[in-house]
Amino acid sequence: MLTVTMPTTAGASPLSGVTKESDEIKYTFQGLNTLEILQQPTVECVLRALPGHSIAHFACHGVSSRNPADSHLLLQEGSGDVDKLCQRYCRAEIADCELGLSFSL
Repeated sequence: MLTVTMPTTAGASPLSGVTKESDEIKYTFQGLNTLEILQQPTVECVLRALPGHSIAHFACHGVSSRNPADSHLLLQEGSGDVDKLCQRYCRAEIADCELGLSFSL
């Protein structure tokens, strides 16, 4: 399992629960799975790590779009197009915290 955490993002409010969320994932999946945690990663770093994992959890800000594939995850040094991140590597369940929306890719 890959966990991507962005407790702080340039131009956005801090996500105070990200560290606790990451710790809970570590505790829950200890011994059951290979767990890799990327803190404050760039898009390129995430793209390199994704092929080694069947599950990816992103704890970060995002920008949603009417077309879910056009949505973006805000990462270090830019944004990761959801479609680009997931098209070859994973199936995505995305929840938009602000709007209360959820969709699948």
